Amino acid sequence: MNVNNDACPLSTSPLFLEITQQYAWQFGGNPRISIPEHWLTILRPLFQYVDELIKDDVDRMLFSWIDIKVHKQQLVVYYLSQEEQELAIDPIIDELRQACHQAGLEQA
Repeated sequence: MNVNNDACPLSTSPLFLEITQQYAWQFGGNPRISIPEHWLTILRPLFQYVDELIKDDVDRMLFSWIDIKVHKQQLVVYYLSQEEQELAIDPIIDELRQACHQAGLEQA
């Protein structure tokens, strides 16, 4: 798996490596991930939720994270999935966006 991580060197983060290995099928499309490292703890439930939501192998092949980043100090997430999955995933992303905003860009 090759995760495009130019803007934020998460590739050496043990938690990043653990998440991308545990949920490797979600990261197969070479997503760009550029977030503060401490947000990984906040976003981990999202990856777990998607793993539990999408069980079918064909559906998993149709899902992929595209871009997980900070834009204007807010979490922005782009992904590919089927419409019914988006209806379940988008509210979780909205909740986590608020949690990331509260956590801030710099780890306290």
